[in-house]
Amino acid sequence: MTNAVGTRVLMLGHVYYPDESRLRREAEALVSELLRELGDVQGALAACDRALATCNPALNPTLPARLRADVLRSRGVLLRRVGRVREAMEAHIEAIAVFRKAGARRQEARAKNSLAFALFVQGRWEDAIALAVESIQIDLSIGGRFQIANTLANIGNAYMKLGDIPRAQAYLKRARETHERYGDQDNRSDTLVVSAEVMMEDGDPKEAEVFLRDAAALIEATDNAYAGTHHGVINAVLARELREPTKAISYALEARRAAEDQTLVSFHFYGMAVEAVARVDAGEMHAGTLLATTALGAVETLQGCEYGLEVRVLCADALKRAGSPQAPLAHQRAVDHAQALLDGIRDDRLRRLFVKRPIVAALFDTTPAPSITAQKGD
Repeated sequence: MTNAVGTRVLMLGHVYYPDESRLRREAEALVSELLRELGDVQGALAACDRALATCNPALNPTLPARLRADVLRSRGVLLRRVGRVREAMEAHIEAIAVFRKAGARRQEARAKNSLAFALFVQGRWEDAIALAVESIQIDLSIGGRFQIANTLANIGNAYMKLGDIPRAQAYLKRARETHERYGDQDNRSDTLVVSAEVMMEDGDPKEAEVFLRDAAALIEATDNAYAGTHHGVINAVLARELREPTKAISYALEARRAAEDQTLVSFHFYGMAVEAVARVDAGEMHAGTLLATTALGAVETLQGCEYGLEVRVLCADALKRAGSPQAPLAHQRAVDHAQALLDGIRDDRLRRLFVKRPIVAALFDTTPAPSITAQKGD
């Protein structure tokens, strides 16, 4: 990760002395990448801002616009992780426009995949899939390899959210095979975690356990902080699925603390919601109520959360079983969020699959079922 900048620094004073602004941008971009990998998202954002300052066209008109776009894409990823999803999308859109104008196809594909995931976080799953497919088409046209596996995994994840489990499993299988083919162990761990989520959605916790066990081994070898936190949260979900509330509490508590340290808001609040409902399972009503209330209030303030529906449903369940007077309002918030997600799905087949998802079907069990054929605006 340090090779490109490190080589240039060592060559200062020799034949390849770079422009000072470019060197400063590359140094700050490298610091941002290192801090992101270490889990210091706020520090990484600050480094991105410093890198952007060196790329100001008014101050450095000769600096290639593509360099600024590289930083914008990285900044967008970080903004998405802290819940500032609309700002992240703006950064990705600007980066895509610059890359397209410059003919930087590989970077354009990466930025489109990043924008696709931001759309995924907002629950715009069909748009995320379409943009991710565009990213793959670009990668295939230029012989790209590693990014394709991540993009395939993101498409599989989106189909899971829509309720199309066979397609989700097919895309994730291709993603795992692609990771393995090119020896991409670092990103493969997170794909395995998503695969475990799909198996739980499909009612197969034992197979999910296998995926999580394989992911844990890779995370230990690669020390991937993001994947490790994701793994911890989903491990807590699985423990609760297997009716082991004590383990679920332990896993969720550890994961949400790790997520808080890294400012990974989606994992933080999902972990909090899982811990809340697990504590109610264990008879700790007061603790469960406090955690559920906190998580529910927090998720409502975010510009997007890939586990927004799960957090709301878990919190509503915890509050209801704890006998909280806030339970009816929490349930209604979950219903409203599910309805908003449904309203955003255009394809009739996918609308029917979405309302059949266990989490959605249970939510509407005591609520009049929404129309699955009426389109938004009809």
